[in-house]
Amino acid sequence: DLVGCVVRTTGGTTVGTIERVDLGVGIPMLVVGANSDEVLVPFTDAIVRRVEPADRLVEIEPPPGLIELNRRVVKP
Repeated sequence: DLVGCVVRTTGGTTVGTIERVDLGVGIPMLVVGANSDEVLVPFTDAIVRRVEPADRLVEIEPPPGLIELNRRVVKP
């Protein structure tokens, strides 16, 4: 249900759109497409503040540096 939702910070900055949810080992990760990059966002209560599937919105409050640290370039 989260695929296609827009991810936005509590400060109003749009991070991107959820492409998939990785349920591998450990904490589930939201894989958020941002232009030609992907950002990995841990799906935890400490970061994900609000989930509104009907509004296609996930609001996060990432700690400083999380977005930059978890950004990776997607090669075509």
